[in-house]
Amino acid sequence: MKTPLTDYQMSLLPVVRSLIAGKSWLPPSYVFAHVRIESGWNPTIKASDYARTGSVGLMQVSSADVQQMVAEGYIPAEESVQTIAINSLATGIAYIGWCREFLMNRWGFHQSIAYHPVCEAYNEGVGNVVRGIRDDAYWLKWSYAQMGYSFIDER
Repeated sequence: MKTPLTDYQMSLLPVVRSLIAGKSWLPPSYVFAHVRIESGWNPTIKASDYARTGSVGLMQVSSADVQQMVAEGYIPAEESVQTIAINSLATGIAYIGWCREFLMNRWGFHQSIAYHPVCEAYNEGVGNVVRGIRDDAYWLKWSYAQMGYSFIDER
């Protein structure tokens, strides 16, 4: 079941490929699946809990998550405010990478980690994943969306 791409999605594909360059573990379809779930491809959408989280844009990364990435040196401080407001896509991809690295370090993985806990951490936070709190509904939605976009991983 191939999900047809809109012109807007086609225009974002090279951007996503550029942002994930060097991250062989993160295919474009993974990012597209998160965007579909988080914002439905609306780049200006604010989360229903925006007043509390500050989550905006395509990938709905919260301002608290951006602050955490800045505090740990994952993204430069001078980019944090602009990045979350202007480029949710870049911030979301950075956050996926941060979740992955956090979990790998926490669990002692040195080469790779399955995407399932990374996906759940993206939605529910790494602390919940570490505590064993599952988010099967998000994982199932993400898996279904990713399958529809898997054809974009082919070069």
